Amino acid sequence: MDINLDIDAPRSDEYTREVASTVAEAVRTLNHHTFSAAGVPYPSTVYRVLGNLHAALSGLSQTLRQLSSHLARMEATGRVYDDRDRQDTELAARTIAAVREHLRAGRFADAEREAGHLGLLDEGEAR
Repeated sequence: MDINLDIDAPRSDEYTREVASTVAEAVRTLNHHTFSAAGVPYPSTVYRVLGNLHAALSGLSQTLRQLSSHLARMEATGRVYDDRDRQDTELAARTIAAVREHLRAGRFADAEREAGHLGLLDEGEAR
């Protein structure tokens, strides 16, 4: 996967998803490299990796807050639906609330599972 990480790149759904995928792949790669003593030969390696992970985790908490805020923004449009019943606006609201609560509690697998049921109607599209 080749991606140019650029904080000034134009904002788009595709680029956002690509960056998130790159983060996941970077963690997977780091896990493989830290499994071997050759990948962590010095205490300074541990120090540097911990420092970078601290910075990454601090940044991820901001990302999670922003994702939660965007769900609230989308909900305010009245166009969010839950694919288990597109007509039930209360179900969509409960699902959004569940996703946001799972994010706050650090239950990311649960947040992802619930978010997978959400969709956004096109403007003017009827339920």
